[in-house]
Amino acid sequence: MAEQDGNKIPALEGVGELEVKKDIADSRENLTFKNPQTGGDEVSTDGHEQGSEEMATTVENIASGRLPDWCLDSMLAQALDPRSSTDGGPARLLWVHPTDAARRQTLQWLTEQLDGPSDRTLHHTLDSLIASLHAELRLPRRLGNEGSFQMLLHVACEEAAKGLEFPLIHPLPEHEWGRGKTRDLAALNRTLREQDVPAFEGPGLSAFRRVIRRLADGLGGMHPDVQLHALVIALEALEADEPPFGLRPLDGVILLDHPPTLSPLRCRLLRALARFKPLHELCQPGSPRMGVHGLNLDEQVPLNSEGALPTWVPAHPPFDAVREQDEPVRSVRILLSRWQQAQLATRELVAAWLEDSEPTATAIIIDPGLCERAESWGRSFAELGVRCPTAVTALLDSPAVHWTAELATLATGEEAWSLDRLRGLAMQRTLMLSTDWLCPEQHPTEGDWRPIADIDVLEEVSRGFHLLGGPGALRRWLQALARRPIDSGYVPEHIQNRRHEQTQWWLLSIANRLRPLLRGDDRSALDEALLVTGCSSGEPLPLPAEAANGDAWLRDLLQNIDWSGWNEHLDGGRQASISGLQHLLQAHAGLRRSQRLIGQQPAADGREWVFELLDLLAGLTFPASDGDDDRVRLLTPSDALGCSADLIILTHLDTGSWDLRPESIPGLADEERAELDILPPDARMRQARHCFHHLLHAASEVVVLDAPDDESGQPAAPLSEWLQKLPVVDEVMLPSFLGHGDVAGLEGDAESAWAVHELTTSASTTSDYLIARPVAVIHRDEGRFEVAVTGGSARDRRQRDGIDLHAARAPASGALNPAALTVPLDEPLMRDRLRRQPLRGSDEQHFLSDSEKHRMVSIERLRLQPKVTEDPSPREHASWPTIGLRLPNGRFALSVDPRPLAPSGTAIADNDHRHGFEAKATGTVRHWSASRLRSWLTCPRQAWLKVRLKASQLESLEEDIDNRTRGLLLHGAYAELLCDVLGITLGEERTSFTPHSLAVCGESEAELMQRLLSIVDEHAPWLRRGDGVAAARRLDLVGMNDSEWADWLANPVPIAPVGRFGDLLRA
Repeated sequence: MAEQDGNKIPALEGVGELEVKKDIADSRENLTFKNPQTGGDEVSTDGHEQGSEEMATTVENIASGRLPDWCLDSMLAQALDPRSSTDGGPARLLWVHPTDAARRQTLQWLTEQLDGPSDRTLHHTLDSLIASLHAELRLPRRLGNEGSFQMLLHVACEEAAKGLEFPLIHPLPEHEWGRGKTRDLAALNRTLREQDVPAFEGPGLSAFRRVIRRLADGLGGMHPDVQLHALVIALEALEADEPPFGLRPLDGVILLDHPPTLSPLRCRLLRALARFKPLHELCQPGSPRMGVHGLNLDEQVPLNSEGALPTWVPAHPPFDAVREQDEPVRSVRILLSRWQQAQLATRELVAAWLEDSEPTATAIIIDPGLCERAESWGRSFAELGVRCPTAVTALLDSPAVHWTAELATLATGEEAWSLDRLRGLAMQRTLMLSTDWLCPEQHPTEGDWRPIADIDVLEEVSRGFHLLGGPGALRRWLQALARRPIDSGYVPEHIQNRRHEQTQWWLLSIANRLRPLLRGDDRSALDEALLVTGCSSGEPLPLPAEAANGDAWLRDLLQNIDWSGWNEHLDGGRQASISGLQHLLQAHAGLRRSQRLIGQQPAADGREWVFELLDLLAGLTFPASDGDDDRVRLLTPSDALGCSADLIILTHLDTGSWDLRPESIPGLADEERAELDILPPDARMRQARHCFHHLLHAASEVVVLDAPDDESGQPAAPLSEWLQKLPVVDEVMLPSFLGHGDVAGLEGDAESAWAVHELTTSASTTSDYLIARPVAVIHRDEGRFEVAVTGGSARDRRQRDGIDLHAARAPASGALNPAALTVPLDEPLMRDRLRRQPLRGSDEQHFLSDSEKHRMVSIERLRLQPKVTEDPSPREHASWPTIGLRLPNGRFALSVDPRPLAPSGTAIADNDHRHGFEAKATGTVRHWSASRLRSWLTCPRQAWLKVRLKASQLESLEEDIDNRTRGLLLHGAYAELLCDVLGITLGEERTSFTPHSLAVCGESEAELMQRLLSIVDEHAPWLRRGDGVAAARRLDLVGMNDSEWADWLANPVPIAPVGRFGDLLRA
């Protein structure tokens, strides 16, 4: 990086020294350049011209879609011969490509032709050329525009707003300056800069530019929105005979086909370059009004004769758009039933093309919504061995960064310390921290106890004490966990004590680690000795050391990550987690450096530090990867301009994916756009037409996917206009890599992925087109219809195997779980066994013999209700219990309930194993509550998933008290009252029955109610709260309002039974 001395910028050797003066008082932010050769200041004028030199630009039409042969020959010649034209070499030309994808394609072609690398400095896009010229002219470094800079900009705008620098949009300095205002002003400033309208004075725009200028001065750089404007002014300030160093060896500049909607400031840049070196524009022909024609800077008449070409341009016959036509291209329209099938159809097309084409052939997939579908495209093409580029993703998508942010914000917001957030933090396996981070010391009394959260304890405590998230939730959690756990009867006491205290210790350790980021009331809760005492051991729990501030907390957290355990336990992408944390650390360190440079005070701790971290993360992203596949590339229409291939597939060309609506700019009304003559409403439409026309001619074969019968989406304007011009075809047109044997209705079978569809056009004519069939309904020879999956992916093959198995056909591959094949047989087997039950008797045999009882599987038809007299009587039968048979008179003999039945197995191993015939059930006997029984009675399958497989949905707290909590409170409090008054011990058989009930215990109802309410307060401290839920439930359960309940708790006295507890006591 060039060293800067004040505002002095050292020039390259042989180039006039430029001195940049930033006029802060000038709201238009013009840059003044001093040329030491003349000694005068030169300021760019609105006319965009410097001096009297006439811009040397020429225009030539080229055939649409591909580069002319003379261009490729010239590129190859100058790559082979580095000599200048004056030394006998070929013309040295600078090629300006429309997109980076087109530039990479050209460089790749040159590499293949040369069998080695080529000179990349002669091939640029406008963006790369701007960066190169910026470095050559030694302008101040370009500042980044990532999340850290946006934070600095917002803080600077806040300070300016407090100083009343935005009187129109922020007249009250004591009000908060919203981030939306900063974002809108930045978008408006960026647009007006690109549209080259520096004189527009929007509301707050002048002050915003002053803020940007001050910020850039403090950071010693240049704001990105100013870069291009400053570069153009610097070029215009130079003399025409003193071009930048990089342009001096050139004979000229070839501007390849660009869209006609190029911004005015970029057009001004090209005109400035034309002052130094002649500029030759290559444009695809077409209607300029519709946008098909390429960029024509000065609306010149294209050259149409070889003699009219500039001498520095390689000799060739120009393309005459009037007399010549574009080369015919094979365009195939393929129909879809729905737009959602476009990706499936594209995958099948690419699979067929890869199998049929040469290894050197290339294809381009065009998807206007590639950014939203990049991940799904990657999954679709992974099986084909095609690499897909990744889109720009938020840094918060990194698993480790996400959980770092979750931990930092655990104590912030309305969901602070909520059950969902605590449970998620306890269950995650990404941010695995060392044991010393939670607590470096052992438990005071139990050496093997560790601060580990128990999910069941968190859910039970949250439900029992109705702990919702929000301010003060940490104190309520600590108070609830500090209580000694109540014996549930289901878990041994020592295990329950350990689970509760380990969970309490875990929460205390997490909270103490977060102390620099906590609110004042949360910090005071951690200082209360009672709340940091073990709930079962009664000893003070050791807590880890707290960090000095938020920055120290973040460093300490990342230093204590257990990196060695990531390979085994990480539940997210390892590389994404590591690179995400690296991005976070670099951005945070860069933010602190920038804040020191400009004098901004960083947030030290508390909520401000957390909000600063969140704002930083919100602006950080993972860059998109450009690792295109060698044969198949995925591009958007605008990114594919200038590219060519052997096959192009145009997909997702509906209005939902290809947004062509006018761009919305905050603070710029339609009337102001028209007055300034910028951003015409059809700009996106014209650019789309230009790109679409190029793509239709950029390959020898173009496949266009369309869903004419899908009413959920309409074709985008370029596709709709192309469809209207399609001629009527007599026979179906197929892609070159598909044969008639691949199409149902031609020579293919009924399960083909493609079929022929007759489409009626608006002119009431019909044409046959190929239609994609990811799923088809076919008619079998047996006279039945069947769903057929036609795709070629692994998932489609598995689905076909399943359909074949269901239809009793041999699958192409074996089942993943062969034992599961007999599951559909369970029901017919049971029906068959029901029919085969030996229920028919005779005059001699009234009851089923013991040797046949194993064939009984149901008692549905047995008679279990006895009559006054029974003949024959079961008592006279030799064995017991009896199973009565159906007698010749049609009646059933009386049966004694034989359950549980013990039917024999079916001799089908998988079926018998699944139904428990091979092994006896083992396990400990557990207590069954009423709610547990109800869950099995309501839905046995759901109960099995929940109880045995632990696959139930995560429990979430509602605003109201959970029904189980109310039920346990009612029954538990009343049971404890019975034990206290009647002398009953839980788990022991009662031997003394005096007194036998509360009615004769010797205490009055008021005294019993007093004891019951004391128990209720001990088990339900949430009744003390003043929220609406507690008020409603307090009135329902104890019949008191907030003040009455508080008064009674302050002075517990006998009271008449009230509320639901009073009703229970009186009953």
